[in-house]
Amino acid sequence: TGLITWDASLYLAEWALENSEVFRNRILELGSGIGLTGIAICKACHPREYIFSDHHETVLQQLSENLRLNGLTLEDESSSHRQEERPNHQGHLEVDLEDDHVRISVKELDWNLVSKDELAKLQVDVILAADV
Repeated sequence: TGLITWDASLYLAEWALENSEVFRNRILELGSGIGLTGIAICKACHPREYIFSDHHETVLQQLSENLRLNGLTLEDESSSHRQEERPNHQGHLEVDLEDDHVRISVKELDWNLVSKDELAKLQVDVILAADV
């Protein structure tokens, strides 16, 4: 279900663009799917940090590709962009991308199982969930 664009993500993206002041600091999106909402927020609102998350490996792979296709990363580490890949505690890949404006993370996170303590460790200012 994470490989399609849900109407809720379109509406949330539209609301975010109309209320960009809400999205200036650290944002966590639960159930990012293919990333439409977050991509729109990163491009238009320029938060300090945006954490995309989903649980399914195929969805995370497509999400990472969609970020690249939308210009949120460069392959050349010598530019002002940086990409770091590392395995997380469950053996899944986490990707961090950083450009001049937004630090972007893609994390494997099951929003059905995540605890308050795990969320608190991320130290985010806003938690988004378009269609969970």
